Amino acid sequence: MRTILVPVDFTFGSYVAAYYAANLAQTTHAKLFFFHTFYIPVSNQEFYISPDVIQNIALKAKKQLTQFIEEVKQAVPNGASLETSSEVSAGHLQTMLSQLILNHQVDLIVMATHIQKNELLKMVTGSQALSTIKQSEVPVLVIPDSAAFRKIRTVGFTTSLEDIDNIDVLWPVLQISWLTDIMISFVVVVPDGEGKHSKEQLEEYLLLETTFKNTPHKLEVIENQNITQGILDYVDKNKPDILVTMPKKHTFMDSLTHKSITESVIKKINIPVLCLQE
Repeated sequence: MRTILVPVDFTFGSYVAAYYAANLAQTTHAKLFFFHTFYIPVSNQEFYISPDVIQNIALKAKKQLTQFIEEVKQAVPNGASLETSSEVSAGHLQTMLSQLILNHQVDLIVMATHIQKNELLKMVTGSQALSTIKQSEVPVLVIPDSAAFRKIRTVGFTTSLEDIDNIDVLWPVLQISWLTDIMISFVVVVPDGEGKHSKEQLEEYLLLETTFKNTPHKLEVIENQNITQGILDYVDKNKPDILVTMPKKHTFMDSLTHKSITESVIKKINIPVLCLQE
């Protein structure tokens, strides 16, 4: 892994995500790139914003970001050895995302999952997890405020399995995991009454066995009419270290791209969620 992008809005959740990213960087020997955006109201004839004012806002944000990075490095064992860089810019993360990923060779984005109620705060990066997941060209790891960093031993992978035909889709998971005995649970939510032994599920399981025969794994079939609740029930019962999703068109996971379901999972879950890209 080359670079981890960490959007920062200086909230508590942002600090938790940054701390998690710093620990990941220690493990994967990745660089950390901290990025903060600030909002500037659109100027008009009645309300003019001086360039000096904008410059002062930027300078203040840079100072605050520098202090933020130092606090994160001090909180991580051997944090002084972390390779970091940072940038402050006016605007919105999503409009700059592709260029940031390209310019800084970003392999992973780690950000807070919190959703701000304040309309102005919605402008800052930490409240834009859902938009980032949708637009990012690289995996996005979203961290809830209550999450504590720990080694990844068990992974819950929510999927329909039907489109998994190459273990390369799991590369981001394996890359951020440093244990060879990691256990992956493939979680499929089906409507009540379809059962665990339907022909479709058995066929999918055979594909799973073929593709992941060299990776410790198991299949978990959850019966629930509500996909979100089925996922949350699995997490509550099995307590995986991380939940992985891979939204795909025309599959079970396509429903997770719907904002209401995705937002429900992110708001209610208490473990990191890694969203892979096709």
